[in-house]
Order: sequence, then C-alpha cells, then structure tokens
Amino acid sequence: MNEKPIEYRDLWHPSTTLSQGTITCWVDIEAQDKVKKGQERKEWAVEPQPIKDYQLRVCILDAEELPMADFEGTSDVYIKCYLDDKDKRTTDTHFRSTGNGSWNYRMLFDLKAPRAEGDYQLVL
Repeated sequence: MNEKPIEYRDLWHPSTTLSQGTITCWVDIEAQDKVKKGQERKEWAVEPQPIKDYQLRVCILDAEELPMADFEGTSDVYIKCYLDDKDKRTTDTHFRSTGNGSWNYRMLFDLKAPRAEGDYQLVL
C-alpha cells in the first residue's frame, strides 16, 4: 500500500483515568511465506478503549483588564462557555463594567471519552 491508514490510540495507565499520550500507528499485513520458520507470532489487543461518561467542570472566577468597548468607556461583560453548539452556557452580565468582572460560576458539561479528534473543543 502506498498510503497506509493511520490510526491514533490513547495511552492509558491503570492509576488514572486521563490519557497519558497518543500513539500513531498503522497495520502492515505480511504474507504467510515471509514469516521465518520457528518464529513465534505475537498477538496484540487492538480493540479501542470503551467509551465512558465524564463530567467536565469549568470554574469561572473573575477577569481583569477587559477592553472597554462602549462609547462611555465601559463594557457589558459576561462569559460564554460551550463544547458544542447544542449546550452553550453563559454567566450573568456585569453591566457598565470598568474592566473587571467577578462571577464565581461553576459549569458542568457531560461528555464521553475517548472521543474522535475534533469532537469537542472548549470555547470560552
């Protein structure tokens, strides 16, 4: 094959639920007659990791040195946070702010992992 199908796998350790990195791999299939006599064949488990449910907790405390966008030299500031277009969350709005905001908000997002590349992107 000139172009091999590339596959990405997360590396896991039993002590944590977080991925420890990613390995890039592909599969080469060798003809039966290429295997040397007496050579032991190694079998590898290549099943994908099971999909698990997780919660992402985002803590929004405060912001400083925000740009003043109104003609009065103030801004109406808020934080919008989302992983996809279906579940957007926002904080309350601080009207006529002079460059600082304090929210003390906690937002919870339900997600599944492992995920396909590009499924989620945290936007603040």
